Amino acid sequence: MAKIPSRRKRGGPVARALYPCWLDECGRTARTLLRLIIALSFPCMLPLSSANVMNLTWDELPPLPPSAGQAKQPGVAGPFAGVHGDALIVAGGANFPDKMPWEGGTKVWWDDIWVL
Repeated sequence: MAKIPSRRKRGGPVARALYPCWLDECGRTARTLLRLIIALSFPCMLPLSSANVMNLTWDELPPLPPSAGQAKQPGVAGPFAGVHGDALIVAGGANFPDKMPWEGGTKVWWDDIWVL
């Protein structure tokens, strides 16, 4: 594996390729740019004031049905999820259906697809 040069060694062609010219010796320009991006994105958060948050309503979705051969559905971690039209699609994921991992349970990956 090639050694990546530090920011202090900017003389060679590899260092110039890895670190853009706007990044000065101490990284002050990058920090200033980050602060500017954060400051400019702050007004985008203003419409979510406390008055607007009070108008939000939450509904609980029905639980996922058990997978084939299972009595209950403990939930899945890391599924693919998305919305198509008015349908919520949840596909795949993994869980520990028999025992928790600290109790020696084995991870099971599922290929089920649920549409709500």
